[in-house]
Amino acid sequence: MYFFGAVQNNRVLAVDDLRAVPAAMQQSFTQTRMVGGVEQRTTLRGVKLPALLEQIGLNAQARADWKNLLVTATATDGYRAVFTWPELINTPTGEGVLVVYERDGQPLEAREGHIALQSTADFRLGARHVRDLLRIEVGFVAP
Repeated sequence: MYFFGAVQNNRVLAVDDLRAVPAAMQQSFTQTRMVGGVEQRTTLRGVKLPALLEQIGLNAQARADWKNLLVTATATDGYRAVFTWPELINTPTGEGVLVVYERDGQPLEAREGHIALQSTADFRLGARHVRDLLRIEVGFVAP
């Protein structure tokens, strides 16, 4: 997974890098999903996206630049989920946006890719679930 855009340094992160992130930046989320027509409880583990972004650092010039930032997560198939910076940093939703690398203590299934993104606070979890996460871009909203 590749971080780029309005960050201090573009950065590539692999699953091992995510596992090595301090425990305070990680979170687990248990969800119920349908598998073959049967409800199944499953636990995702990942790193909080806001914590990763703060660790990587913004490349903002003015004090209020952060108010005009968008964070776009893109899958290998082009699917995208978009967040505003204020939503990630200043709301409960942001605390639940995870860069996921594990399901039920195991690597993600092949259809999810090695790394995925899940917004756990959304009412409908599928809309901002990015399987096979390729990149996260931080960019300014055009004036």
